[in-house]
Amino acid sequence: MSAFHSKTDIARSAASPEGRRPAIEACVDLDAVSRNTRALTARAGTAPLMAVVEADAYGHGAVPVAATALAAGARELGVRTIAEGCALHRAGIGAPVLAFAPVQGIGDDCLDAGIRTGIAVTVESADQVAAVTAAARRGTTATVQVAVDCGRSPHRVPHWANLLRSLRAAQSEGIVHVRGIYSSTGGDTNADAVMDRHRDHFLEYLQSARAASVTFEIAHLAGAHTLRRNDLHFDLVRADLGLYGVAPTGSALEAELVPALTLSAEVALVKKIAAGDGVSYGFRWVAERDCSIALLPVGYADGIPRALGGRMSVLLGGRWRPQVGRVCMDQILVYLGTNNDVAEGDRAVLFGGTVGGTAGAQEWAHALGTTPDEILGGLRGRIEWRYVGGALGTPGA
Repeated sequence: MSAFHSKTDIARSAASPEGRRPAIEACVDLDAVSRNTRALTARAGTAPLMAVVEADAYGHGAVPVAATALAAGARELGVRTIAEGCALHRAGIGAPVLAFAPVQGIGDDCLDAGIRTGIAVTVESADQVAAVTAAARRGTTATVQVAVDCGRSPHRVPHWANLLRSLRAAQSEGIVHVRGIYSSTGGDTNADAVMDRHRDHFLEYLQSARAASVTFEIAHLAGAHTLRRNDLHFDLVRADLGLYGVAPTGSALEAELVPALTLSAEVALVKKIAAGDGVSYGFRWVAERDCSIALLPVGYADGIPRALGGRMSVLLGGRWRPQVGRVCMDQILVYLGTNNDVAEGDRAVLFGGTVGGTAGAQEWAHALGTTPDEILGGLRGRIEWRYVGGALGTPGA
């Protein structure tokens, strides 16, 4: 069991000082992360897997997730910023790390630290290559990867030729290691026509780089949502939300991946409501008959989107029950019906869990027209974090 969470670098117990579980808890199952990693690795075939742990592993905790994914077969790690990569290094994780954010404007100290740590930094322009080259001259050989926009072909990118010239010069000087080139296939789309266009443009970038005598060790384009197509695997497959059990709706991965995060809250109050009574701000929900309502002490201050009011359900007492009224800053209300079998102190699962089916961040995202990473990455406030599973001896375990 791990008690490490990299948001705060503070070990947190699964129980309160009184021995009770916290009022609001996010439980991360590292065994689920391990299972998902193995499933994605198998789907990637001969291409190594990069575990994307940016934004503190979408709120799951970058260090324990990274260590677990590497132990389960991932070969590399992806982060958003150099600072995130340095934090992994300080925690004792030595796998190759790519920082996706381009180096423009990050400051010399941060860039120097990333280069010394061995993090591969992203460049998108000749000016950024110049900044990395200057940093490399101050100390250690820099490793870079080039991010390209496959929404358009390279001949429509005015600065592409200048970028290639600067990369070739940096390679010739011997102080910049140009390791890779990468792009994406356009978010979570499953449309083959979009993927075909991005793949064809990516191949054009590779061809024009070879013509300019710029060589790359690896090229990568695919995320987990494109694993069904071997022509998109190239030299590396990036696994992001799939690590956490979120699969594109309708994909074969839905049956293979397990949500790693269970968000739950304790029932703080059960109250009888008379027919005609309204609840929460504005009385947007009015009881049609005498019934009972449960109050859960979790709200938008903890990352529950306010717009979900009246559009979500929770697993309580073995059944999915509708949330009613507005999502308040620190509470939500759940309809229990006329024959109440719920008591104060019972536990409700907002998403995750295994009893009676599983709801996940994907469902919330669909309801709001957003992405699961916004839901997962937005959890905050008074939530206490707990880790179960995982291999002993790894950072955070």
